[in-house]
Amino acid sequence: MIGTDSVAERLDLLTLAIQRSLTATDLTQLSYSAQPWQTFFPAKNVIVEAATAAVTAAVTARRTA
Repeated sequence: MIGTDSVAERLDLLTLAIQRSLTATDLTQLSYSAQPWQTFFPAKNVIVEAATAAVTAAVTARRTA
């Protein structure tokens, strides 16, 4: 991962996700301390956004197959 933001936390989270066999769908439900799940307008989180894009692409691919 390359970026201007802190990368270590994201790598730690992705490592944990792999170790626990989480799916992209699981990651779309990610709640983290900086922005709790109950918050109406969640802050952008690159991992949640990437997981959501992956799930959306998979659903779209299944519908067009």
